[in-house]
Amino acid sequence: MVLTLGVNPILMRARKPQPSRTLSPKTGWTAVWFALLGLTAFHCYGVLRPKTEEPTEREAPAGPLPTPTAKMAMSQPLPSVPWEWRAKDQGLSRLPLDDEKTKGAGLCPFFKALQGLAAGRSEHPSVRVLHIGDSISTTDEISGQIRRVLQARFGDGGHGFVLMGKPWRWYRHQNVVHGAQGAWRARPVNSDPVGDGLYGLGGVGLESQSRGAAAWVGPATEGVIGAKVRSVDLSYLEQPLGGTFDLLVDGQLVDSISTRSQSRAVAHRMVDLAAGQAKLMLRARGDGWIRVFGAALDSGDPGVVYDTVAVNGARAQALNLIKPKDWESEVALRDPSLVVLMLGANEGTGEKLGASTYKHELSRLLATVKSNDENRACLLVGPLDQVQRDGPRRWKPRPNPARITAIQRQVALENGCAFFDVLAAMGGPGSFATWLERGLGGADLLHPTSQGGRLVGDWIVKALLNGYDDFIKDEQKCALNVTTL
Repeated sequence: MVLTLGVNPILMRARKPQPSRTLSPKTGWTAVWFALLGLTAFHCYGVLRPKTEEPTEREAPAGPLPTPTAKMAMSQPLPSVPWEWRAKDQGLSRLPLDDEKTKGAGLCPFFKALQGLAAGRSEHPSVRVLHIGDSISTTDEISGQIRRVLQARFGDGGHGFVLMGKPWRWYRHQNVVHGAQGAWRARPVNSDPVGDGLYGLGGVGLESQSRGAAAWVGPATEGVIGAKVRSVDLSYLEQPLGGTFDLLVDGQLVDSISTRSQSRAVAHRMVDLAAGQAKLMLRARGDGWIRVFGAALDSGDPGVVYDTVAVNGARAQALNLIKPKDWESEVALRDPSLVVLMLGANEGTGEKLGASTYKHELSRLLATVKSNDENRACLLVGPLDQVQRDGPRRWKPRPNPARITAIQRQVALENGCAFFDVLAAMGGPGSFATWLERGLGGADLLHPTSQGGRLVGDWIVKALLNGYDDFIKDEQKCALNVTTL
């Protein structure tokens, strides 16, 4: 008897060889060579790529830098120490606020307004300052210190202007709460301009057509300065394809605003807040485009209001792209007694400077924001020092900050403004290297750290208060004859 066993033909199929899970030596060495070639190409690109004419500003450091382990040598002898130590050593009593040719006329309107505020006169319930700057001002360290000192002495009239949203990830204001969520597109005048040239007061529009996109502002949650907000002046664009946004106070709907209009124009909505109320939020409905500009916070009490307008990468020429008449109108609504222009960081990064063009553009900008208003004082603040690498742990000063300082001083005095020389206060050309060692200068060799920014702000406000105290002593001269460096 023969027993035949059936065999399943499927089981008889040869199993396909499985691929090896380990790389062969040949494949491994090939991958290593490709990686080395990629790193070499990346390095060569970084070294050999052409330098752009207009460098992009980088984020201002948020804190101090560690002290270097080795002393950084200068290509030339180290400059003198910053002004606060130099003034102490030389027995000088004044910071470098230069107003000798105008005999005090540059700041007289501001000092008179402060005097009226201190005396409780009804025509001066608040004194407003408008500070216009570049990325060095986007963290509000310099302007925030000036604001705090002035408000501590003369009263907190309100935080002033802040952009609605976060056009740059590092953008922040001191002594106020603000933020955004959802899909927003920032439209700065210098890097992503709009066709209609309308940017409100702040030089930046923030656009969205996404349902639920929101932005908010509110009083400070700590301390006394900025802790009270009684009204908010909200600015936005009316336009043919405008959408609707809801206004919420502490999460409760209080109004819905349609921005649809037959023409394009900057509009304002004043929102009154009751005592104890905090966050004001706008939230897009997604039924069309909305463009919002900013919010100006007022405490309702007598005091100083300090508006800070800062555009990352700003140059005087770029800010002149804002429609002059519209910007003049926005400035007039804020009615500042003092306009502070603090620009020059971006022009300072180049090797060359068209002096006549720069002077022309700066004069144009000053004319727009000052508007020949006799009751509007003006102060130009010169650029910080800048250095560049000159070998391992060696630095040399960039030439343009000194050139810009000279031009700004000339423009200030020709237009009846005061001028503050930051370069001299820091210690002169090359002093940024000293600041870098002391944790006052940022690693990008351009921006100050938080501590450095507050120090500069403290210098400026001390110079202003010294001038004010001189004015009180001798009103007839509107004394501002301070030491000139």
